[in-house]
Amino acid sequence: MRMESVTSIVTYASALAAFVAALFWWWASVATVESDYDGAFPQGVTYLTFHGGRGPIQRAKNGKIIDITATTAWQGRLNSFAAQAAAVAAVLQGVAIMLPKA
Repeated sequence: MRMESVTSIVTYASALAAFVAALFWWWASVATVESDYDGAFPQGVTYLTFHGGRGPIQRAKNGKIIDITATTAWQGRLNSFAAQAAAVAAVLQGVAIMLPKA
């Protein structure tokens, strides 16, 4: 296999990993976890906190009730996947740069 082909493969793999990272980061930016809370919100209130086992919730503009703690945890996992994909992209790009030129 020619060195140009190896360099191209590594470069395309880097671009793919960067694209995956971008997708995970976009997903993390819009991800929410719905709450099972079915109680009423006082008029004009969009955010409630509780004492005890339930974490804070928020009523989104679209009316969905969002579990803030679960949403933050899910967004954190998605951000972690994105960072891992970005690290792979960076390593592959570094390898592509260091490969000998034909």
